This record gives sequence, C-alpha cells and structure tokens, in this order.
Amino acid sequence: MPGYEQDLPEARILLVEDSDEDAKIIESELRGAKIPFVLRRTDTRDGFIREISEFAPDVILADYSLSTFDGISALAIARVDCPHVPFIFVSGALDESTEAKLLYDGAADYVPKNRLSRLGPVIFRVLRERREVLRRKEAEEKLRERTREIEAILHTFPDLYFRLDATGVFIDYYGTRPADLYAPPEVFLGKRVQDLLPEQVGRRAIDAVRQVIETGAPATIEYSLPMPGGEQFYEARLSRVSSNQVIAIVRNITGQRQIEEALRESFDRLRRSLEETVNALASAVEKRDPYTARHEMRVTKLARAIAKQMGLSPQEVEGIPSAGILHDIGKLYVPAEILSKPGRLTEPEMTLIRTHSNVGYDILKAIPFGPPVALSVLQHHERLDGSGYPNGLSGSDIILEARILAVADVVEAMTSHRPYRPALGLRRALEEVSAKKGTLYDPRAVNACLALFRKSGS
Repeated sequence: MPGYEQDLPEARILLVEDSDEDAKIIESELRGAKIPFVLRRTDTRDGFIREISEFAPDVILADYSLSTFDGISALAIARVDCPHVPFIFVSGALDESTEAKLLYDGAADYVPKNRLSRLGPVIFRVLRERREVLRRKEAEEKLRERTREIEAILHTFPDLYFRLDATGVFIDYYGTRPADLYAPPEVFLGKRVQDLLPEQVGRRAIDAVRQVIETGAPATIEYSLPMPGGEQFYEARLSRVSSNQVIAIVRNITGQRQIEEALRESFDRLRRSLEETVNALASAVEKRDPYTARHEMRVTKLARAIAKQMGLSPQEVEGIPSAGILHDIGKLYVPAEILSKPGRLTEPEMTLIRTHSNVGYDILKAIPFGPPVALSVLQHHERLDGSGYPNGLSGSDIILEARILAVADVVEAMTSHRPYRPALGLRRALEEVSAKKGTLYDPRAVNACLALFRKSGS
C-alpha cells in the first residue's frame, strides 16, 4: 500500500506456518504491500515460545491448523507472554462462529488465505493501532511516574497541600506529620474550609479561593491559630488550577515570624544606637560652637522638607536628617578662633576650613548608617559644574542627598548671621540658588526649595 514505508518503521513479523508454499505466498504478499518488515517463521510450540522471547515480534501471523501445533494454542501462549502484540489468523476458510470465537479470545483479525490481498491493509492497521496503544501506555506510565514523583516530593515537604473547589470544599490532600499541621485525610476531605477554621480565618480563606478562581491571579493569606504550645502563624499560597479549583500550600511560619521579630528588635536597637551616636556627635559640636549646632539643625529641617517636596521615598529621605545634623562635624578639627573670626579669612584659613568635608567623612565612614550619610557629608560642598570641593565632582557624580544638602546649606547660611557678616536675608538666598540652578545647584532641589517658601508665603 502506498505510504506504508513512510508511516511505519520496519516491523518484526513472526509467521506460524508449516507450509513452505503458503509461507512464500504470504511473504510475497507482504512485499507487494510495501510494508517494511523482517520475517521469521516457526511451526512448533517450542520455536514459537523462543521467538516470542528472542525476536520480540511486533505482529504475529498464524495458521489456524498445523501438523504439530495449532493457532489456538499459539494465541493462548501469546495472550500470556506478549498480550499487546497483535495476533492475526491467516488460514483457510473458517465458519463465522469459529471466526467470532477467535476474535473473542483475543485475535486482532482473521484473513482467509484465498483473500491475501487484505493482509497488507490489516497488518498496517494493527501496527498503527499497536503503536498508538504503546504510545498511550508510555504516556500513562510517564504520568504515573510523574504522579509518584510529585507525591514523593509533597510528602517530603513540611507543608500541607490541598486542592479545593470554588465552594471551599477539600477534594485532595497531602501532608507529612509535623505535629502542628498534620491531620488524617478524613479530617479534611469533603469538608468545607469555613467549617474547619475559626470564623474570621475561614471567611478570609473562602474569599481568597473565590478571588483566585475569578481573577486567575495567585493570592497569599496569613493567619494564626491557637495551639497547645502557644499561638502559631501560617501562610497559605493559593493558585488556580482549573475554572473551579485551586491548590493551596500551607506552611507554618511561626519560626520565620520569630526571626523577623528578632531582626526588627535588633534593627530598632541599632537605630537607637545610631541616633544616640548622632546626638552625641551633634552635642560635641554644640558645646564647642553653638552657632554651628543651630545652623546644622536648620539645615536638617530644610533638607528634609526639600526631599519630601521632591517626592522622594521614605527610604531615600531616611539618611538626610543624619547627614544634615552632621554635615559640619568635621569643623571639630578646625580651631575655634578661625570659626568665630569676625574678619575676612586668609587663604590658609580657608584651606583649613575646606578640610571639614574630608574630616567629617573620615569620622562617619565606619558608622553603619545604611543610607549614604558619610558620602553626603563628603560631597555637600561639591557643585554641578565641578567648581566645588573637596574633589571637584560634577553632575550625577554627586549623590542626590548631597545635592539636596547643598541647596539647604546655602539657603540657611545666607539667611543667618555669620561672625564675619550680617544675615543676607531669605530673598537674597533664594535669588542665589535660583540664578545658579543647573550650574551650581540641582534644579529639582532648587525648585522644591522655592516651592516650599512660596507655600509658606515667605
């Protein structure tokens, strides 16, 4: 038949036949049908059993009657030793009742020897069917293997796995035996989640089930349950698996909660420690130079307001107060007589003043602030065009916190009295930063600063 050789691989055909002439006719018919095949022949019981084992045929052709063996016996052996191999009787004429019995006993088909033209199509059909059967069996075995693998994995997890329908009824369950989570399957299966959990938790659970089914988006809920050893916390992650079912993975997160709480307490202690450090450093400045301390507090307040006006996140604003209160900490190393000198400073004195950024950075760099406090202190006198100090940085090389601090520092310094000059006033200060916006000062920080004072009506 056309196309056989493309559709099927080479078939192993076992022929049970005691007539040489009939065997040659059958082989010739197979070749004429263009079925790619390898043929072996036997006519004895022992030979048949041996060929089944060694040759492993894809299809068996058998005469109904043989001199020392018969097709009925061969069929019985084949149904035990190779039940999935198609068995076709190729014989002389049989009556309808015999043919029906052969098919009932497991034969795939019957082809009379006087109609061998049917043999090719029949073999082609049964080989196709066998191939599909083997494919299904292979797929089924893979599915069973995958199912066993998933079940094994689920049983190794310290979590519970549930499948629920849209009404919150448990329809599947896997679980190991941690004392706080495990219960026999009969506790869950067929029951509603609302009936097994406290009322408020049950309502949250069924709402989450419905939401996941309606939207298809996964959901996570956390809840706590009273237990003999104390309150336990759980996390349930829900995902939709069909139009009316979800799976839920439930995990005890009490230990995680305890760790998180310990970390929060540790962080709070660290934050308090840092605040105490900042306050101690600020106090040292204030005792040495009350003017500088007041200046730092005003700069801090303005810099924080500018950052918020710019729409920065709480995380981005977090380090600005510490940087503001400490931005002139390096002046501790500048002689007091220079800081309070009423007249114009000499160049060597100005050079010494300009070291305060580096000194402040050296004091603060080892303190674990988190936000870039030390770097903000180092860069708060840098300018966008590179004309600042101590490193002549420009543009985006200057961190945002330092650019904000620079605007607040200049505005506050110009509006306040200095030992060497009277206050210049807020108007002059705002004109200064506005005129040099984009050249010396960050445009966003300047605009935010101007907006703040417009709001206040200053």
